[in-house]
Amino acid sequence: MIRLARAEDIPRLQELLGQILIVHHQARPDVFKSKGSKFTDAELEAVINDSKKPVFVYEDDEGRILGHLFLMIKEETENDEMSKKVEDDNKRFIDLSKDDE
Repeated sequence: MIRLARAEDIPRLQELLGQILIVHHQARPDVFKSKGSKFTDAELEAVINDSKKPVFVYEDDEGRILGHLFLMIKEETENDEMSKKVEDDNKRFIDLSKDDE
């Protein structure tokens, strides 16, 4: 089932973000640290509660979160000189992962 993330999902989201960090570090150790976190728990909770940055999780029948998707919603205006850039940015995922297991 896919649903919006909740504050109680933060520990599992941190685990999944840690898996992404390892993959990034293995590919580019000159850019990505081997340990750490993209968000503190408080920052992650703020993102979860921000309607402009929805976070979705996929959970199995037992309720185990197997993946997540972070999005950022940007509104385009006709007067925006950068509307083409915003349109292109709207097509990008902020973060997407699935459990390695």
